[in-house]
Amino acid sequence: MCCGCQDISSLSSKYGDLLQEYHKFQNYTFQTSQLLIVTKTLIESKNPQAFDLYTQAFKTHVNAFNSFIELLVLYEEITQKYWHIYTNSRN
Repeated sequence: MCCGCQDISSLSSKYGDLLQEYHKFQNYTFQTSQLLIVTKTLIESKNPQAFDLYTQAFKTHVNAFNSFIELLVLYEEITQKYWHIYTNSRN
């Protein structure tokens, strides 16, 4: 018995969600890295803006972490769906 088209389209949609979330995660991670580099430079030069940038970097890092969690959830859903389609196609 072959897997249903509805299952495949659902899987494709989830894969698109996974790619979008991965892109968000990459952006947040890059922003965090850049903010931390600037913050470190400002702290070393004793600039008062350092704390504000550090706070922004921390918030961006939290966003990246939340995005990573969402990536794991989506990956698990795709894996379970794929396994379901695979096992049904073998029966």
